Amino acid sequence: MRIVIANPYFPPFSPGGAEHSLEQMCKRFVKEGWDVHVITNCYDGNPRVEEKDGYTVDFMDCPVRLTQGQQIDESKYLHSASYLHALTEALIGSLHNDSSGCVFIANNAQCFIPVARAGKAVGVPTIGIVRDTQAICETGACIDNQPAVSAVPCRGVAGAAFCKLRFQRQRGLNGWRPVPSVLLDGACNGWRRSRLRKQGLLPMTSVVTISDALRDLVRTIPGMDRRDIVTIRNFHTAVKLPREAETLGFLGSLGLEPNKYFLFAGRKTYGKGADLAVDAIKAVNAVRPDVKLLLLGREKVLSTLDASFVDHASVSQSLLLGVLRMSRALLIPGRWQEGLNRTMIDALYLGVPIICSEAGAPPVEGVIDGKNGYVVKCNDASALANAMSELLKWDKESFKLCRAVSEARFRERFSDEIVMEQWCNLLGLLLKAN
Repeated sequence: MRIVIANPYFPPFSPGGAEHSLEQMCKRFVKEGWDVHVITNCYDGNPRVEEKDGYTVDFMDCPVRLTQGQQIDESKYLHSASYLHALTEALIGSLHNDSSGCVFIANNAQCFIPVARAGKAVGVPTIGIVRDTQAICETGACIDNQPAVSAVPCRGVAGAAFCKLRFQRQRGLNGWRPVPSVLLDGACNGWRRSRLRKQGLLPMTSVVTISDALRDLVRTIPGMDRRDIVTIRNFHTAVKLPREAETLGFLGSLGLEPNKYFLFAGRKTYGKGADLAVDAIKAVNAVRPDVKLLLLGREKVLSTLDASFVDHASVSQSLLLGVLRMSRALLIPGRWQEGLNRTMIDALYLGVPIICSEAGAPPVEGVIDGKNGYVVKCNDASALANAMSELLKWDKESFKLCRAVSEARFRERFSDEIVMEQWCNLLGLLLKAN
């Protein structure tokens, strides 16, 4: 079986968790004996083909230049006709005139149209993976900061403009001055959403979401309510844990002690709720000044620095697991729908408690309130602080229960055996039908 996967980024260019999840997926597919080929952009001016852990990565030529790490392309290139054409041609060329036993996978919304076009051109079955709510917003459903069941379908210019206006209002950009530009953006977004939905998502042979919460949201997209949508969750991070001395050394350099810090891992954005975590730790420190917050990820927190938290850049996957294992708990305080937090899967695997907001997948897929962590009200720093304070009171029996619950949840939903069985079933059906 030959699997060709398209994604605009791939390590060492990794704006977020999707790229690392894709890397783990490639490694697991190779173990099945499959021929895996990734097509991505080259951001350092050196287009090339690399062999990595048994699979091939084609870094195709790209006019955008980025440094390695979690830097994202803010240009319009990924929405341009040039990118769509280049990726479509690269997908078709990857077959070398032999399409037998091949499947195309779009790992990101920006790849939906090229993958759908290439698949149709050469008669290859296609899979579109919805990994986050960006893909849902991009194709026509408006996501708010409510539980996963609350998603307002958004159509056309008016819907896209309303979505954009609310987006700005949530950030405190009030008044009428931004309205003309919002309406213009709405017109552009409305056209782009319609094209992506009709030419990219709907023509896919199969649509995969990485959580049941995302699956329910995808069904709010016009035309997707009757489609058969498959949930196949991410693999956990299979890397070697660092030596304990290495993790302790890193923590010591930041003035942190094991089990006396909460961990926030990911992009420090408004949607991810990094500022809520900062406000919460300040409230916790009023009673427990010895406990701190560690934020790992790109960007900086928009808050005055003080002794209650440490703001640090991203670290290697191995070190992140070591830091997670020694934390008091993982915080996922997202304001908006969280597709499936990759670090949450690793926390379940390691038996680390999790405190998450009610938005999106974490409370559906991983966290059982009061058992292996807490689920708190969305956009509420006070509720987050209360949950953190409660967790600081846990005794040995509480942590024992947490580990047992997390182990069972991981085994049921995220183990390699479960996830690979789901991929094998889907790919087998597609190739048989083709």
